[in-house]
Amino acid sequence: MYYVIETKYVGPNQADNQYADTHNVEISTSPALTSSSREARLEGWCSTTNGWAVYAHGEYDTIEEARVAITEKFGVVRNSYQDGSKFEPASDDIAETYKPGKYELMSRQATVDWAEGGVQNDIKVDTTDERISELVTEYEAEANENGYTLDSDLESFMKEQRQDLRDI
Repeated sequence: MYYVIETKYVGPNQADNQYADTHNVEISTSPALTSSSREARLEGWCSTTNGWAVYAHGEYDTIEEARVAITEKFGVVRNSYQDGSKFEPASDDIAETYKPGKYELMSRQATVDWAEGGVQNDIKVDTTDERISELVTEYEAEANENGYTLDSDLESFMKEQRQDLRDI
């Protein structure tokens, strides 16, 4: 039997670099366990410990059925880093590890660091909200070409930069 188990960080400071792209969906040969009774759970929330929540998403006869279930429940997922190396399983009973989304998620700070040079060039005192939206789309497309997706706060960062220029 195979079990689909999701683990994601739900604790404080979720925008910190250390928690970016830590959301995992795994196919395990052991079911998820609840935290207090240590009972096997096949569906639903199992536990939250130190900010990490675990959810069970079903029991499957074959690994292929588990893969189909992951795609149905999570949409596009990936099973490797940008360099092509596979995600390492956290334990021996993990058969495969996936992360939701086509691209690796950058944290807010990593997004700011990555975009800062372009923002300095592209954002002026008179840059409109419409142009900022266009720039966000352009930056996202460039990040996607490199296997990443940017934090959703990029637009706010650009508007803050514009406001800083206006305040001078």
